[in-house]
Amino acid sequence: MNIVIIRSNQVNPDPRVEKLAEILVKKGNRVVVLAWNRNEFYLPSEQIVNLYNFFYKIIRVRIPGEYGKGLSNLFPILKWQMFLFLWLVKNKNIYNIIHACDFDTIIPSIIVKLLFKKKVIYDIFDYYTDSFKIPFFLRPIIRFLDKIAMKISDKIILCDEIRLKQISFYDLKKIEIVQNIPKDLLFYFKGNPNYLFRKNCNLTLAYVGILQEGRFIKEMIEIFKKHLEWNLIIGGFGPLESEIIRNTRENIIFLGRLSYIDALRVYYESDAIFAIYDPSVPNHKFSSPNKLFEAMMLSKPIIVAKGTGIDKLVMEEKIGLIVDYGNIKDTEDAIRKLEDKLFRDSLGLRGRKLYERKYNWQFAEKKVINIYNELNNN
Repeated sequence: MNIVIIRSNQVNPDPRVEKLAEILVKKGNRVVVLAWNRNEFYLPSEQIVNLYNFFYKIIRVRIPGEYGKGLSNLFPILKWQMFLFLWLVKNKNIYNIIHACDFDTIIPSIIVKLLFKKKVIYDIFDYYTDSFKIPFFLRPIIRFLDKIAMKISDKIILCDEIRLKQISFYDLKKIEIVQNIPKDLLFYFKGNPNYLFRKNCNLTLAYVGILQEGRFIKEMIEIFKKHLEWNLIIGGFGPLESEIIRNTRENIIFLGRLSYIDALRVYYESDAIFAIYDPSVPNHKFSSPNKLFEAMMLSKPIIVAKGTGIDKLVMEEKIGLIVDYGNIKDTEDAIRKLEDKLFRDSLGLRGRKLYERKYNWQFAEKKVINIYNELNNN
């Protein structure tokens, strides 16, 4: 099969896209990734990724734009849509399946499907109107177009069953659940020590990801300013980056943008991970973040917010702690509990066993392969 994967970021990194490309090329498929480079102009416009002598190409289009800016980013989004449509038409003979990630890639993909009878997989990482700043008057229009795209697509991929309620689309023959499960790298890290920071404290807590409001990052920094006996490690990029840099100190360390493997190493070297998302944000109520499964794989406890998409699993399986979003004392108390090594190790071990039993990489890989084989045979 010849496949084009489309993602509206620079794929530097994008774990879900990179894992998908790896699965497909190792099965003998030809893969091209189309990516939108908004603000990192040092990145190459074309990149060949070598995975142990399996190759795929990333093509990045440079269209200046910003994340989370609403209508002020409208013109760059329209330019991105036009680029996708023209590229897909011009190169229509080099692919037969389009894997479109999120709403901001699906409309050109659907048009090209109708014009040239291509197969389209609609991979919904985040439900668009619940995830981004969209003017009220545009929301019903986008939801309407989204429903049409779902109906026309050949397959829809969701990262968790709870997203069925969010998207309100129930053609279960068309929908597949592929969770954000990482490859098992625990024993790789154990056998390849390469310390990114020194631990000289009672506890090290880590977060690597998008640095934006609604993820308890600023609040966590204020907590760690008062507790010099704890280390806070932050990595990633986003609107809060400059503010985080201003607040770095001996026990608050900012590592900047990290590769996926280095992000996992940070988690491995830390004592616990936090993924505390604001439950008042609609998309967070249905979230299934990479961090949850990465914590399981690495045998680390995780702190999450009550009322988000993952709190019930964390609570029922006893693989981490639940806090009230915005409650500083509640979060401090949770961190204090994790100072007990026996307690946090017990949480991490339960998470690891759950990963091995139910949320392992082989299961996710098999799901992806079956989806593509089914499309190819129809």
